[in-house]
Amino acid sequence: MEPLPPNPMRARVDQPQPRPILPPELIAEIFTWLPVDSLLRFRCVCKSFKTLISSTDFVKSHLRSRKALSNTRPNRAERLFRRSLSFFMRRERDIDWRVLSCSLYSVYNDPQIDLPELGSLLDQDDDFYDWIIGSCDGLLCSVIYPNHDVVVWNPSTRVSRSLPNYEPGFEKWRSSCYTVFGFGYDFQLDDYKVVAVLAYRDKQGNDTEYQTSVNVFSLRTRAWRKMGGFHYGVPLMGDAKFAAGSLYYKMSMSPFGALVSLDLATETYDKVVLPDLGKDTTHWELETLIDCLSVSCFNDDGFCTVWVMKELGWTKLFRVGGFRGEFCCPLYISDIGEVLWETYESLIIYNYKDKSCRLPTSEVLKNQDRHSTVYMETLVSPMIMN
Repeated sequence: MEPLPPNPMRARVDQPQPRPILPPELIAEIFTWLPVDSLLRFRCVCKSFKTLISSTDFVKSHLRSRKALSNTRPNRAERLFRRSLSFFMRRERDIDWRVLSCSLYSVYNDPQIDLPELGSLLDQDDDFYDWIIGSCDGLLCSVIYPNHDVVVWNPSTRVSRSLPNYEPGFEKWRSSCYTVFGFGYDFQLDDYKVVAVLAYRDKQGNDTEYQTSVNVFSLRTRAWRKMGGFHYGVPLMGDAKFAAGSLYYKMSMSPFGALVSLDLATETYDKVVLPDLGKDTTHWELETLIDCLSVSCFNDDGFCTVWVMKELGWTKLFRVGGFRGEFCCPLYISDIGEVLWETYESLIIYNYKDKSCRLPTSEVLKNQDRHSTVYMETLVSPMIMN
């Protein structure tokens, strides 16, 4: 009996089917919504993925998607950067520190919180320490003391840039001066800028009034540039706060102080009207809260009133009492009104709608901590090219 001829239909079924190919535009759209750690791994898959993820257009598209996601609060795109006592990678005056990062969603919701270590910017001796002066689009700006070295870095990609000295020779009279730093974004030039306002007396350090020298570093031009003196007086010690294209400085022009803005695009100054501080306010602090400038007003009775600047002016968010100086400024506000505060002992979540307080779900975040900063997880690089 002769064998049957091969069935052409069966042969066609047995053959491997070609894999579906997604259009490059669809792949790029899907990638813009992925977290940074996934994208960093995908760069190793193939050359086309690496080219796409490294392109300037994709980085900007991914940043826009991160900002769109941040409209839901808390989320996994915005993260908390902090130092935690007894955990750090190096030793500073016989105290262990640890640099940690976690999503704000985890701070609010996750009992088993993931706290990856970021390591330290510093490979120097124990007499050096760094301070975060601001965050913008996923970039953090740190000043390393006591030499005032400035570093801009992305904690998500671990890419950093060390800036040159902004005022050569100032070390000779450092005891008679201080510097107010600020970090933000120039919308017109698509550039990130570091502003260093040096307040100094003469070289003999006598009791003469302070003078000022303003220096601006552009990440795009990779150079410092002098802007002359600061307008409207001398800013107080502390970091300038960035919001809506401007840096904001506390001034001492009146008994309750004053507020001055520096527009990073036009590089012009302006006086800003403060909210109603109230007669019982003893001091107030500046902070950036959900991309808006905020003012926290404190009094001796243990009350704090928090205001935020909107397009139409100042809006009173809430008033909280009974804590008597334990609180610093608020760091974050969720959709349901839960405010993340940093105290001198731990993080606290306060709901200003029902007046309730709770600690973060993770035991790690209940330890004594210092200087937390909120930043967004992005691919933005400090190594901007012209």
